[in-house]
This record gives sequence, structure tokens and C-alpha cells, in this order.
Amino acid sequence: MSDSLSLSVENDWVRQQAVRIIPQLHATDFDLKEISRGIGHVRHYKLTTRDKTYFIRVVDTPGDSGLERSILDHLVAAGAKISPIVYSLTEKAPDSDILLRLDIRPFIEDFTFFATTDEDLRRTATELKTIHAALKSFPLRNQVKTAAITRSARLANCIATISEVMRDGKWSRFGELESWARAHRSWLEKLCTEFDPFLHHAADAQILHGDVHPGNILFCGSSRDPVFIDFEHSIYTFAPCNWDLAYLFQRFCLHDKPDAKLLAHRRDIVESAYGQSLEELPRFMRATSRLCVCILFNAWFEKNIPVPPEELEKFLYLEEQATNLQESWRKISVTP
Repeated sequence: MSDSLSLSVENDWVRQQAVRIIPQLHATDFDLKEISRGIGHVRHYKLTTRDKTYFIRVVDTPGDSGLERSILDHLVAAGAKISPIVYSLTEKAPDSDILLRLDIRPFIEDFTFFATTDEDLRRTATELKTIHAALKSFPLRNQVKTAAITRSARLANCIATISEVMRDGKWSRFGELESWARAHRSWLEKLCTEFDPFLHHAADAQILHGDVHPGNILFCGSSRDPVFIDFEHSIYTFAPCNWDLAYLFQRFCLHDKPDAKLLAHRRDIVESAYGQSLEELPRFMRATSRLCVCILFNAWFEKNIPVPPEELEKFLYLEEQATNLQESWRKISVTP
């Protein structure tokens, strides 16, 4: 859906696709309301019929909807609290060659987001453990592993390109990021020599959620049970469970810059709820930050998608957090 299209044209297209894929749905039988917009072509809608309410998400990254639905169905069968996809299709946008994916899920009415409480954190870590345990037995794990290797190979090529550009002094290849790259040359050199995007080699590597953050977890009802959503990264994320835990700790425990005492308290909560030491987490936090930087540079090299320098700075800050966390935990471990 192009930004030049009118809202009515976009809504008409979504209505048409909904009628195509929802059984026994007729054009006059429901109400469709746009509830939010994301970057690019991302749109969110609420579709209401006489007896059901659906959430519709439109994105311009089709991915592999069949594999993602299989993962979600597997998790539902295992009792994990997730939001399943009930209908999905991929179709060209009106008057465009852009492929759009439309997913339809049950609409969750009564929810809030993470409230920075001990209980919310404990419930989140506990449910993530349940999801990880279920994903270990997903029958198409090798398909996900293959997709992860393919993605990692692309990122390895990106790292090689960054190294080559700096070595040969062809800074203009960074485009609008040239000034940023020159200013952060030493950091980029460390990225090129230290970061290995191939995560599947680890003995404990498995399918993961891949993008654990507060916007992807809904706390539902008075019980505030966490429901995980948006598993589109799971179709190519094959890594140790510490990968997801690194995202969780960064985004649920460090967001408000806690002091050492509160940080240790939150670490205890996550370790107790998940049942695993977080000693290795700073290393994985550093790796997730570097991976995100590689993804942004790769978007520029492959598709000329512009990258705001402040987006890169955000991930450098996350790496700094990882370094500070490692030092903080080291001091605690040697304190008598």
C-alpha cells in the first residue's frame, strides 16, 4: 500500500482480502476500522462481525507465513500463551508490485503492556521458558535452521563488504552513513573481526521467538497472563536460548537504568523464573546489538534502504549496556 493511496482505497483492499479468506464472510457483514500505522506499509485493523472480532496486520515483509503458522500451531498445541494466526495471505498491493502479507488473528480486547513490576517480569520469563521448551520439539526445526544459515550468510557477506570498503577507502559506498562510519571506524573494525553471525553451531541452538520486546507481549485480563505475539523472526532464528534472554533482559530490566541493587534483584527474578543462570548474558547482549547493526547496513547495501544514524547509535548504546552489565556482575562476583 503506497503512502499516495487514499485511506478509502487501502480499506477497500483490506476488506476485499478479508472476504476472500474468512469463510462465509460477506462484504456487508462486518465493520473494519484502522487502529494504527507503522513504518512503511504496516497497518493494523480491527474487524468486527456479529459474533467475532479479529485483529488484522498488514506488512510488506511476506516472510514464510506457512512456516510461521506451523510454529504458532505447534505452540498452541503445547499450551503456550501466544496469539495464533487463523488466516493469512500474500498479495500485491493495489496498483503496485509490492507484496503485502495480511494476517488475521483473534482480537485481544483486555490487555495492557509491561508495567515494570516484579510479577510482570516473573510471568514473562516463565512463559518464555514454556515457549522455548515447546519449540525444541518443533518437527520442522531443520527448515528453520536452514533459513537461519541462509540469513547468516547474507550478514557475513555484509560484514565482508564493510571490511572491504574501509580497507579500500571507498567510503562513499556507505551513502548517507559515510560520516557515521568514518567516526566509528574502530567500532566497525571490531565488528568485522569479532562478530560471528552464524549462531546455529552451538550445541544448545534451537528455534526461538527472535524479537522479545515489550511491544510483542500483551498482559491480559486481571491475571495479567503474558501473551507473546509477532513470531515472524522465529522462522529464521536458530540460536541458544540466551539469545532471547538477552533481548528480554535488555528491554525489560535495563530500560529505566536501574541501580546495582535493583539490577541484581531483577536478575534473581529472571534466573529463578526461567531456571537458568544469566552469567553469559552480557556476551549475547553484545552479539544481538551487533547483529542489528549488520541488518541495518545490509538493508542499505542490498536494497538502498536509508538508515538513520540515530538508529545505529541506539544499538551502540545497547552494546555499552552489555559491557557495563558484565563489569557490574564481575564486581558482584568478587565482592566478599
